[in-house]
Order: sequence, then C-alpha cells, then structure tokens
Amino acid sequence: MKIQFFKNLIKRHNRNTTPNLVSGFTIVEAIVAVFILSISISAMLGLTVSSYSSAKYANNELTANYLLQEAVDAIRNSRDTMVFQKSGVNATNWSAFLTAYGKDTSSSCFSNNGCGVSIGSYFTPGTPSTFVSACTADTQGLGGSTIPCSALQYDDSAQGGSYYSSTSGSASRFKRQVKMVSTDANKVEVTVTVEYPNGTTFKIRTLKMNLLNWQN
Repeated sequence: MKIQFFKNLIKRHNRNTTPNLVSGFTIVEAIVAVFILSISISAMLGLTVSSYSSAKYANNELTANYLLQEAVDAIRNSRDTMVFQKSGVNATNWSAFLTAYGKDTSSSCFSNNGCGVSIGSYFTPGTPSTFVSACTADTQGLGGSTIPCSALQYDDSAQGGSYYSSTSGSASRFKRQVKMVSTDANKVEVTVTVEYPNGTTFKIRTLKMNLLNWQN
C-alpha cells in the first residue's frame, strides 16, 4: 500500500511540474522570417532589373555597330560603282563620286553638320538624291544629342531591305551621321558616327575609313 501511495504521489508531481509544450512561431521568429524573405525578394528583383538593363544595353550596342558598318559598306560600294564604271551610259569617275556627297559645294557630307545616308535609296550615279540627305536639325527632339541629324526611321515590316532608314517607319532611338574630308585629290576620309540615348546620357560610337581613287 505504501509503495502504491508513493507511486501515485510521484505521478501527480510529474503531471503538475511538466511544462505544456506548444508548437509554433513566436512573434520574434515571424519578424525575422519576414525580414529574410523581404531581403531575398529584393535581391532577386534587383538582379532581374540589372539583367534587363544589361541585355538592353548589349542590344543597343550591337545595333549601333551594325548601323556603323552598314553605312561604311554602302559608301564604299557607291565609290566602287561610280569610280569603276568608265564606259557606257552610267560612265562616272572619282569627281562624280565626290560631287554626289557634296564635295563641290562643301555641303551635305562635306559640311560641318555632315549628312545622313538612307541605305534603301541608292542614287543615280553623279546625282545627289534621297540616298544622301544633309543634316540640319534634330527634328525628333532626342534631347542632349550632339548629332544635328534626324533620328533614323525604324520599319519592322521591311522585307528585303533596311529596317532603319531616313524615309519610312517610326522614329527610332538611333541617329547616324556621315562626314567626309578630302585629305588629298585622290583620298577621302569618311567618319560615321552613331548616337543613341542610354539612360540619362548618350552613347556615341564612331567608325572611320579612307577611300582612294584606285583608277587614278
């Protein structure tokens, strides 16, 4: 009897002294968890924005480089076509090539403002036309631009031609300027500049080449 009495006493004591354990989060733990989650989400958002900006910048740089090379190739091709056709109806020469770009009157590409070239509109040899257009003002108002030329027009429906031109489409964020300088009677230095807005600043990319009168 005594043994049973003490057993019952110990059981009652243990039942009264054992704490009630309740599972769950305390307020402090919840605050810490929310804080960590917020930091993680902010970091991921920041990485996403940074990745988007980098991708957009890379795309603009690639487009600018293509626009530079496009103009250089078109002008070189016009030199080859005009200078090397020495006979027939379209007989031309080095002087006619220079005249087409404004050499005789120090205008168009030979002026301080330079000119624009529309790749999709090739001109009749020796006669200026829509292929070459003088730069006079920033009619698209890109603000902060240093090139006094209109923005190139972008036509995403163009087929078999240039997506960027000076004649059709909607105003793009790119401007292209061509400037020519005669270094001697048989040599011309061509400088092509492309400019586009990048955030609050403008990026400028330049490509130069020298064209010679090989037939002289």
